[in-house]
Order: sequence, then structure tokens, then C-alpha cells
Amino acid sequence: MGNTVGRQNYISNFQKQIIIGCLLGDGRLECRSKNGSARLRIHHGERQKEYLFWKYGVFKNIVSSKPKRII
Repeated sequence: MGNTVGRQNYISNFQKQIIIGCLLGDGRLECRSKNGSARLRIHHGERQKEYLFWKYGVFKNIVSSKPKRII
């Protein structure tokens, strides 16, 4: 896994380790197009709201939107 995200963003080693942890736990990669791009998707319950916003703080330099509540 390289450190390039999107077009011009780079992830730190700390961010990379959290991504790996997410993939081993509550996250998944979703294929976005035929050219091979993908996104990391993470779902948390209401009780994990603080943890979710902590993760958002870690990744806010590379995410495209704030966390959303899905009902």
C-alpha cells in the first residue's frame, strides 16, 4: 500500500496504520469504478460516536465529507 491518496494527498504512517486497523475491524474497501479506484467505508454505532469523530479528525485532510448519520 503506497502513501498516495486521491490525486495529490499523502497519508502519514499513523494514518496508514489506522487504515490497516479499520480494514481488520469495522471498515471495508468499496470499488468505485472500472479503473480500479476504491474508497474506505467505516460504519459505527451511536455508542462509538466519539471514536468516529476521533477518526474523522485523523483523516480530515483527505476525506471529502464529514461523518453522516444513517437511519
